[in-house]
Amino acid sequence: MKSIKYSVLSFFVAILGVTLASCDRELLDTVPNDRLSESLFWKTENDARLAANSLYTDLDSTNLISWDAMTDIAHTNQPFDVQAYVELGQYDATSAKVFGEWAKAYKGIRACNYLLENVDKVASTNTALINQFKGEARALRAYQYIKLASLFGDVPLVTKAISLDESRTLARTPIAQIWDFVDKELTDAAGLLPTTYAAADKGRFTKGAALGLRARANLLAGRYQQAAEAADQVIKLGIYGLNDSYEKLFTVAAENNKEVLLDRQFIKDTYPVNVFNLLAPIVRKALRVPTYPPRRS
Repeated sequence: MKSIKYSVLSFFVAILGVTLASCDRELLDTVPNDRLSESLFWKTENDARLAANSLYTDLDSTNLISWDAMTDIAHTNQPFDVQAYVELGQYDATSAKVFGEWAKAYKGIRACNYLLENVDKVASTNTALINQFKGEARALRAYQYIKLASLFGDVPLVTKAISLDESRTLARTPIAQIWDFVDKELTDAAGLLPTTYAAADKGRFTKGAALGLRARANLLAGRYQQAAEAADQVIKLGIYGLNDSYEKLFTVAAENNKEVLLDRQFIKDTYPVNVFNLLAPIVRKALRVPTYPPRRS
């Protein structure tokens, strides 16, 4: 009886071993579930749309408020905050604020370069749509270079996705060439972009946004004639104008009003924003900080 039991057990062990060996080989050949392989992407128009959508995550957000806190317009309440050190002039290239602005801008630039290098792989007969995505990428890339040139002056001009090793050999490009690049990019992008979108696509770069950004870039560069030409093109679109009430301009009700050329879209309970908290002073009662009577000298 023992020999029969051992024989049956050996048989099942052998079968299990073969099964496990087969499973092991399959386990080593799986598709990651936390990322998407390039071989599976860039197939459909929706792939291109998703890639274009992702570029907007690199637009500035409430961090823009912090720039006022480094001027005489506003003040950073927390003395340990990075903005407070900049406000005091106690910072250098190692500052988190300096590094963060540089890194975020080049992250956005790389994403735009990546889309521009790959979007033509999508099999689509809708040329206008693919050109729109290219226009969005070029305008968003120009946006990042305007910020870099304004903050740092001469910066590396990168127009393709590069490796880490390649990034270590980059040299600065003279700022005049950066402004030339930005002006051409926004001019070309305006020719690829629509003047308006349906409600579901509010927040995408439009022709007016590209031309408006071109006007601003040329003002920063001191090229006033080009700035005036771009601003005039925005006016002639007949879409934009002053909001009817300045009092209500900065309210939720005035979202996407006719003064807005480009803004970042926030969604209640999905993609919220705490901008009103950032703009308000610390409330002692809310923080339960005791109020002491004034000192008498």
